[in-house]
Amino acid sequence: MMIEYTYNSNAIEGNTLTLRETQLIIEEGLTVNGKTITETLEAKNHPQAIEFIETLADSKNELTQEAILQLHKLIMSNITEDAGKYRTAGVRITGATFTPPPSIEVKPKMQKLLK
Repeated sequence: MMIEYTYNSNAIEGNTLTLRETQLIIEEGLTVNGKTITETLEAKNHPQAIEFIETLADSKNELTQEAILQLHKLIMSNITEDAGKYRTAGVRITGATFTPPPSIEVKPKMQKLLK
């Protein structure tokens, strides 16, 4: 299930790894010829993030800002210098009509969500 969840989650974000390639990265630690290091790291990082979420759920503690940022750090480790931090620039979602809030609004919106 970990392999399929990682594959599907990353595919939604535009990752082009196949299910088999995702499996090779996670289970064998291999890299795939013709794929970017970012795609490989997205697959490699994802299982740690899932395990972190499972630990959070098992603890039955309230979700915190620190936990959310730690999750982001796990997912984005070695991909971006901003791993574990709120974004400081604008973003767009290709093909979507939804526009994410400006970066200055992200932290206050997250604090409101957590309340």
